[in-house]
This record gives sequence, structure tokens and C-alpha cells, in this order.
Amino acid sequence: MHFAGLIIGFGGAVFLDLLIARYRRTTMTAELVEWVSRFVGLGLLLLWISGSGFLLLYQVSEPEKLMNPKSGPRLPSSASCRSTVFAIHRFVLPFLRRRTGTQLLAGLKPKTKAALIWCGVVSAVSWSVPVVLGAAPQLNFAVPCSVFWAPTLWRWLRLS
Repeated sequence: MHFAGLIIGFGGAVFLDLLIARYRRTTMTAELVEWVSRFVGLGLLLLWISGSGFLLLYQVSEPEKLMNPKSGPRLPSSASCRSTVFAIHRFVLPFLRRRTGTQLLAGLKPKTKAALIWCGVVSAVSWSVPVVLGAAPQLNFAVPCSVFWAPTLWRWLRLS
């Protein structure tokens, strides 16, 4: 369930980013964006449910797994995914709905374009971190937590 949530959420987020990049100079339909965004939301929901289940299971049966330094960046990364999904549903999707039938980025202010690009970049990074962490069991108990936290802290400092 956790892996399925990650694949659905990450795949949907990447697909949505690529879709917006592809249609930046042509028209697109809001239905397609809505459909893909539902997959991203479903993936995030599956990740939160299964991730909470893992935390409870490890706390009860294998508490040493909670001490894995790789576990440290997972919570901020999932919070970042949640924030990004919220921002996209709250700001980007309504923007895309308003732009249906027109060129996506035509006539926009540079700040608006930059905000859209920034949402895509944060989304890509937020979804990529859990994929890399989950795909690299060699990092379990082998790399100190500070190595994982440094990029996350740097990103938070840059956003403040």
C-alpha cells in the first residue's frame, strides 16, 4: 500500500508537471489536470495511512527501526508533499481552470510564471526524496541523519 501510494502520487505529480510544461504555449483542458490531480491526492492519502501504520507497527514490534537515521527526513518530506499538494489544489488548479481554452502562460506576469514554476520544482523535490530514500536500503543505519537533514533545512531556510 505504501509503495502503491508513492508510485501513484509521484507518478501523478511528475505527469502533472510535464503536462503543464507541455501545454505552456498551447491550450489544455481542465478535465485532464483534474483527473491527474486526483491521483496525486490518492497517492498522498495512501502514503499517510500506510506511513502511520508503519510508525505504529515499528513502535510496537520493532522500535529499533525507528532509530534508523533515514527515518528522520521522511516526516518533513511527507509534510512538504502535503503542503505542495494543498498549494496545487488551492492555487494552481483554480488558475489552470481559469486558463482553459487559452495559452497557459501567455500574457502572465513574471511573478505568476515564477510561482507556477516554483510549485512544480518544490513538488518534484518533495516527491523525489521519499522515492530515493525508499529505493536505497543501503543507506539504512549507514549514513548519519545530518546528511539527510542538510538539504531539507537549507530548503526551509530559503523559503522563509
